[in-house]
Amino acid sequence: MIIPDREPTEDEVLQSLTGMAKLSLFFIRQNADKVESHVKNGLCHIRLHYVH
Repeated sequence: MIIPDREPTEDEVLQSLTGMAKLSLFFIRQNADKVESHVKNGLCHIRLHYVH
């Protein structure tokens, strides 16, 4: 799973099957201090780290 560094364009979100996922992952990256992801047994896992 690739977490985008830039916000997808409106066309990317509306015209791509993965556009909404890219937008969601972009917002997660903007919110958390650190984001890690991996796939295990066919499931995607995302670890978010926040500095309190």
